[in-house]
Amino acid sequence: MDAFWGQWSNVEGQISVLRELVTAPVRLLEQEWASFPRVFTRDQFSQASPEVQAHASIELESSVWNCIPLVETVVTLADNESYEGAKLLLKMGMESNAELIILALVQLKTPWNSFHQDLVSKMLLAYLTGVGIVPKFVQTRLWQVNQGLFVSVLLDLYDDDRSSLAKILKLTESLNVRQSCYCTWSFFILIFSSTF
Repeated sequence: MDAFWGQWSNVEGQISVLRELVTAPVRLLEQEWASFPRVFTRDQFSQASPEVQAHASIELESSVWNCIPLVETVVTLADNESYEGAKLLLKMGMESNAELIILALVQLKTPWNSFHQDLVSKMLLAYLTGVGIVPKFVQTRLWQVNQGLFVSVLLDLYDDDRSSLAKILKLTESLNVRQSCYCTWSFFILIFSSTF
């Protein structure tokens, strides 16, 4: 299946093949999908809350969108205005498993293309300020795979809205990462948080 990744000379044909792959029943290619780098595995959530562990289900783990090379290929193709089919394919993934798309995006090597960067910026803000099991799932995995980005987004949130500090502190406390965040946060935030 390695032949499906990257960019073919016949991009429209590649998009068509990828569309067929992601719409095929998962059981048909389950072992092949599992052989590629995964966005997450359930064992990575062994220390998470029971609710988050439940969201990290066998069904979610076996999703075709839990494949980093697939997301990387589709996002790379979608960056080109000529390949509208790639954007539609990405939209399919976001409608079915948006949490896997964002978590795959943050695990890709930098530098990111502009389309990739815009997607990450928009989606991360929603997931880091959201409440519920799905945002908590994303927050947990994001901390595991890209702590620098996690802290950077929180600092941007704070810079944009100083009243968000209480929410940021509550989030870092709920994930048990507040002390680790202090290593990178400004001294002002450290002092200010001690008053809560």
